[in-house]
Amino acid sequence: MESTLVNKVVKSVVEAKPVIEVSPSRRDAFIGAANIPLRHARCDIHKTEAWFNASNKVNQRLRSGALIMLCGNRGAGKTQIAAEAIKFTASEGRSSLYCTAMDFFIDVKRSYRSDAKRSEYDVINDYRKPSLLVIDEIGKRSDSDWENSLLFHLIDKRYCGMKDTILISNQERAGAVEGIGASLASRMQETGGIIECNWKSFREVTR
Repeated sequence: MESTLVNKVVKSVVEAKPVIEVSPSRRDAFIGAANIPLRHARCDIHKTEAWFNASNKVNQRLRSGALIMLCGNRGAGKTQIAAEAIKFTASEGRSSLYCTAMDFFIDVKRSYRSDAKRSEYDVINDYRKPSLLVIDEIGKRSDSDWENSLLFHLIDKRYCGMKDTILISNQERAGAVEGIGASLASRMQETGGIIECNWKSFREVTR
């Protein structure tokens, strides 16, 4: 039984291959610039078949301007799936950026200071540039009109520019879809879809 699972996992991992592989040093440079949280950059969780299948689905949908939502249980390895997508993107010599929704809004608010060196346009443009943008904790926001408008503007610009975007939410499917709104949900359905991560949390300690 165990060998069968291992074979399936190996098959899942190799199905999504880089189109163009770059040198290890260039790959590492792209990974280093992506702002992956240290815990996830060094993570070695005991990944399951369900996790590998979800990770493979994400990687297969990249390169096409995909808008993908990872939603579901806390501790299911959603951020780790996104971290692996960043590494996959880096292996093809393409840039990525990881942030939380709050990181983005704080960055924009900094541009409103009188001594700010970047305008709101500059900040949004910086988040538009990477080939892959990961926005974590998408449900952890105030749901104000200002935040909703900014988030839609950024993601729509990336959608129009054929840039890959991964959103991560601890909400169940219905709540996650409601949170991003009908317009973004429609774009997501067209380009990438929703991947529910409802398996057992990796944070639970087995004694």
